[in-house]
Amino acid sequence: MIDTKMISAEEIDCMFDEGEDVTPYLRIDTIRFPDKEEAIRKVNSSIPEWVVLEMEREAKHLAVSRSAIMNMWLADKAKERRKERASV
Repeated sequence: MIDTKMISAEEIDCMFDEGEDVTPYLRIDTIRFPDKEEAIRKVNSSIPEWVVLEMEREAKHLAVSRSAIMNMWLADKAKERRKERASV
């Protein structure tokens, strides 16, 4: 069992750089992701067939699901719009 004493950030950095497991020193239950909604909402949408075909092509190219592509594209567009609004 790993000693759960407090260690410095520098010690954790060294352990990580050397490929050691640092997870016993992390408080996983307190991790937060700034600017990320914790709630996931399902939405239904009618999407033109040509867009679905493009999503399927991209999903196949990246070896991920169509849903992952939809999420990625929507998140990218939302970030782009947020940047535009912030620069005004």
